[in-house]
Amino acid sequence: MPNRYALIVAQSGDTTLQVTLNGIPVHRVAMPKETFRSATTAADHYLKPGENVLGMHVVRGVVGPETAVSATLWDGNTDDKLGTIMWPHEYSAFGNTGHGGSPLGGLTKTFALPSDHLRPLYMDSPATRLPLEGTQESWEPIRTLHDSFARGDANGVYDGLDLRSREHHRFHEVDESSPGHLRKLVNERVQSPYSMNPLDPQKTRFEPCADGRMHCVYRTDGAPLIAGKPGDPEVPEYEVHRAFLVFHENRYRILY
Repeated sequence: MPNRYALIVAQSGDTTLQVTLNGIPVHRVAMPKETFRSATTAADHYLKPGENVLGMHVVRGVVGPETAVSATLWDGNTDDKLGTIMWPHEYSAFGNTGHGGSPLGGLTKTFALPSDHLRPLYMDSPATRLPLEGTQESWEPIRTLHDSFARGDANGVYDGLDLRSREHHRFHEVDESSPGHLRKLVNERVQSPYSMNPLDPQKTRFEPCADGRMHCVYRTDGAPLIAGKPGDPEVPEYEVHRAFLVFHENRYRILY
């Protein structure tokens, strides 16, 4: 099934937003003043057959003449907008305000997808509740991927990213996400140890999402969760800013 649905977020400066699909934080960006960004994200693998939920939470925002903030779920086959949330136009009912009286808070809108849309793996994963600092079991896939890069262990890196690759390929069918392409890419780029930034449990949070079926793992200081430099300067550095974990086949795995 090729790409069909996309999340389109327009965000003007001096705003901090989080946009979710079915409770999954797909877009979480703080924009400085006098800037504008339009981001388009493939959305099929976050969506499920039947009812879905688009959400937008405005954490910080200043309304001005150039303000343009919106989140839209777009159907590429029909060119229809299945759901759109606009700020500040639809937020007037909120009592919380930011600088200059700008309304803050969150809104959600529901939309329906056909019954033949693929069902994402996370929907059939058990709901779990981890402490914010995580557990030994939930840290395992993060540490294993980090340590595999540090050892130059291509097989370990492949195993850590395999589920993510297979799930993305199941929905989007692009060569870049196929298991074969992942294996080739890992073998090319992980031929020697990486110089890895240390993991920091004190600054790392495990935040439940998708009704507890996944956990978003991130650092509170905004630094990448996992980051390292290869020995070969021609090979790109590796960075993961957020990892989404599911409990799959009796262990936590990186899904997104």
